[in-house]
Amino acid sequence: MTDILDAELVSHAQRARGKVVLITGGANGIGREMALQFASYGAKIVIGDVQTAAGEKVVEEIKAAGGAAAFQRCDVTVWEEQHELFKFALATYGTVDVVIPNAGVTEKQSFLQSVSGSAPVKPNLLTLNINLTAVLYTTHLAVFYLGATKQGWNKALVFIGSIASILGIPVGPQYSASKHGVIGLMGSVYDLLHSREIRVGLVAPFFTDTAILDAPIRVALAGVPFANIKRASGAALAIATHPDPQSNGCVWTVPDEKTVFRMTRDEMNQGGYKLLMDRVKRLFVAAGFITQTLHTLSDLSGLVPTSFLVFAVAVALGGAVWKTTT
Repeated sequence: MTDILDAELVSHAQRARGKVVLITGGANGIGREMALQFASYGAKIVIGDVQTAAGEKVVEEIKAAGGAAAFQRCDVTVWEEQHELFKFALATYGTVDVVIPNAGVTEKQSFLQSVSGSAPVKPNLLTLNINLTAVLYTTHLAVFYLGATKQGWNKALVFIGSIASILGIPVGPQYSASKHGVIGLMGSVYDLLHSREIRVGLVAPFFTDTAILDAPIRVALAGVPFANIKRASGAALAIATHPDPQSNGCVWTVPDEKTVFRMTRDEMNQGGYKLLMDRVKRLFVAAGFITQTLHTLSDLSGLVPTSFLVFAVAVALGGAVWKTTT
């Protein structure tokens, strides 16, 4: 387990020069930050997103700074649209070197809301479809288009997980399940990609200050330190460019406002949960406060949007962090 200083995240960033980086969900948030950061080091960016105006704006920003970028609208839940995105990247730049399945959403509907009624109701699995099924699509395409022969460690598949990849978030069952699934997916494809000399890794940030947070959520989170979005993006850059074999297959967490915390495959296999819990145990010092908050939230589940409840839990956890560090 290693704390990674900011300078180390970009210490091999020049290796991104000339690489073609395909990012799903690159129009906003961490995806946008990664697009801009990779482009600043000379990478050519291909963005796929359902938000056309925002995606095209990122492309304009990159081009205005002297970089190269292209956008194609893509609903990641549709296999054919993802396939077209990869073909678009090939037609535009001739290759694909780095793939980042970034598109994701928070909990869109209460998964357990219907259990208190007179009969169960089929749940809406949109969150799972976007956060996991679509990532499986992207991964399938990446394995094909990154190449079946040895790539000399010049290509990479960078997964975007969450702190929920390791710690389940109450009132966010689909979100937690999907992000746990992504870390399992990375572990599953590691051996194949390693045999082809393709780098792989996963970024697992806590909540970041991005456009996904609407006004009520921002009010609720006032004063709570977010994970640093530039560090989350920097971790993705490091996964794609760092030449050290020991850094391959790692989980790069951004569990708080501090430095990136990297766990190797061996450390994850030997007890990654414990390692991360040792780092974030301050979150649970105020366990009684959090439990009380969750009970209150359960009473509110029928009155406020599920996405608000998920972030309200983050307030509880963040409050614990803040109280134990100030």
